Amino acid sequence: MKKVNFFFLFVCIFYVLFSFCCNPTGKYIGENAIRFDSVQIAETYYIHDDTTRPGCNIQISFIYPDSADNRLLMPMQDIFVEKFFGDSYKNLNPEQATLKYICQYIQDFQALENLVPDSIAPTEDEHYKDESGYTCYAKLQNHILFNRGDFLSFTVELTSYEGGAHSSKSIYGYVINLKTCDLLQDDQLAGNDYDSHISKIMIDSIVKRNGVAKPEDLENLGYNSISDIHPNNNFTIDEKGITYYFNEDEIGGTLLGLTQIFIPCEEIKLYLADDSPVKTLW
Repeated sequence: MKKVNFFFLFVCIFYVLFSFCCNPTGKYIGENAIRFDSVQIAETYYIHDDTTRPGCNIQISFIYPDSADNRLLMPMQDIFVEKFFGDSYKNLNPEQATLKYICQYIQDFQALENLVPDSIAPTEDEHYKDESGYTCYAKLQNHILFNRGDFLSFTVELTSYEGGAHSSKSIYGYVINLKTCDLLQDDQLAGNDYDSHISKIMIDSIVKRNGVAKPEDLENLGYNSISDIHPNNNFTIDEKGITYYFNEDEIGGTLLGLTQIFIPCEEIKLYLADDSPVKTLW
């Protein structure tokens, strides 16, 4: 009964917060005729409803297309919801997806109540917490980076803690081709030897950034084999070029964190396919 009551209360709170946090008039970003709206929600839940006990915190800052050409709006919203919340949410609208995600996060945390008996004093369960006082937390947000020339480019960022010594952060970049309303992929960019040429540009950029003499020296700094550094389909574009994102443990150890590599359009367009959609931009 406790969980049912909590869920009902949470639904009510959510819709009150949602009505105040959403921007009802929306806003335009860039020159493409797309209006965006947003929702910002923060919720905290403590084991046994005791604020001295371990708790979870979930923060969501979600911006999504709210008004556009009828041909584009629903496909764009589907992409934004799926890439922000995950595959299992792709058939929901932004409001439904946000509610379901937060409820699921807190319900998953509630399962920990069985691991912390009532008989344990709050001061004895400090080992369940990190320095923030939460056993777990998640901050999920996205950013519109570019919205011109029939392209819409955005990132989704997740910062989370689920136990252990450190929190983790990941960034995923996406580019929507508004002519087709599909996500742009590496293979739509690639001309002859695209992968090998762009890999070399990436490696040279990391070598220069770290001030080492040769690519092999990167392995002494915590990077994996340099053969792991290649286009990974995780990128955004703008009028100046393309930015690739490599998350923790992808090309190096956890302590290296996120690696971003920007390649100017003057360099990358030499290796683009003749029919690449971005040729109209660069």
